[in-house]
Amino acid sequence: MWAEDPPPAKGPTRLYIKSGTLDTSKGVPLALHGVDALIAPGGDGKKMGGKLVQLRAGVVGLTYDSIAKLLNGKMKNSKVKDLKVSSDKGEIKINGKVQKIIPLPFEVKGPVSVTADGKLDLHASTEKAAKIPISGVADALGLTMQKMVGKGKHKGIEAEKQDVIFDPDELWGLPIHGQLTSARVGKNELLLTFGHPASRRRGTQTASNREH
Repeated sequence: MWAEDPPPAKGPTRLYIKSGTLDTSKGVPLALHGVDALIAPGGDGKKMGGKLVQLRAGVVGLTYDSIAKLLNGKMKNSKVKDLKVSSDKGEIKINGKVQKIIPLPFEVKGPVSVTADGKLDLHASTEKAAKIPISGVADALGLTMQKMVGKGKHKGIEAEKQDVIFDPDELWGLPIHGQLTSARVGKNELLLTFGHPASRRRGTQTASNREH
């Protein structure tokens, strides 16, 4: 008796979302704008029904409250606490507290750009501790970016000199992957554009008056 040929393998499903919202594994909402994605088996079986999502193109918007929730979740075992994120004249500003003898408030502010390997780079052009510029006392207080973040301790976040690098694939805790090509600091949200690496525009993406 001849065996029947196996059914042809089902290819990935293409999905286009003109506008919508997706919650991260921690319940943090992400706004989707014109997202073109491919969905295929291969993800974590406990998340999204075992599906793997590849972002081909589109924009993902994160409110600053959402970013703060994601970062606080990632840094929960760190000396850094109570992170708050906002925008200030086209730059990202992060306020928080670092645990020394007493909790010491700090502020980091700077432009964002995209690295060559598609990660989000916050360059800390302004750093303050208790409203005083850090540069002269950073080593004495242990407030260098590496010491605050803790190199290698937080999946998806690392610090290099005056830069904090975020891996967008890791931050939302879902089997979603894409090539980040640009980032723009808006008044109410950070807009991350995904697409082909050739479309990447290097440098800081500033805010405009028009929001998605």
